[in-house]
Amino acid sequence: MRKSIHTFIRQAACLSISLCILSCSSLARRDLEQKLISAIEKKRDSNEKVVVELKSITNFSWDRFYAFGSYTDIETIHKTLGFSWPKWNHNVLDDSKRIDLLVFVRGKEVVQYIEYPREHGDFYKVEKEQDGYAPDEAVFEVVIEDHGAPALVPQRLVLSGRQ
Repeated sequence: MRKSIHTFIRQAACLSISLCILSCSSLARRDLEQKLISAIEKKRDSNEKVVVELKSITNFSWDRFYAFGSYTDIETIHKTLGFSWPKWNHNVLDDSKRIDLLVFVRGKEVVQYIEYPREHGDFYKVEKEQDGYAPDEAVFEVVIEDHGAPALVPQRLVLSGRQ
């Protein structure tokens, strides 16, 4: 009887810890998404130049940032990242033209990702960079497209006039 109670307590503790980790990860994703949305929304409200530096809005360590657009297949994501990422539900991109997948990597591990709603800012010009962006390179200017939607453009393209 005592063994079963101890086993139950251990299992309940493990489940609680797992739920806490998942909850914290989800909260961190939402927090990062909100920071990004807030930065991009500044452009809708003004004609001033708006620049988003990803390293300034992230509170975790990462080496590379990647953006994947709608309908990107899982093989392309794995090839671009340089490793398999089985924990992510790839059907989200397969089934939606409204989401960009933003991925932060440290070494050979995804440390954070966001399924980012494109209505708040499109990363279509960012996703073309297959080598990703180091923290110092992940600097993007927010531009308003002809149809009125915000898009993020790598600042180096804006500065070189190649946007």
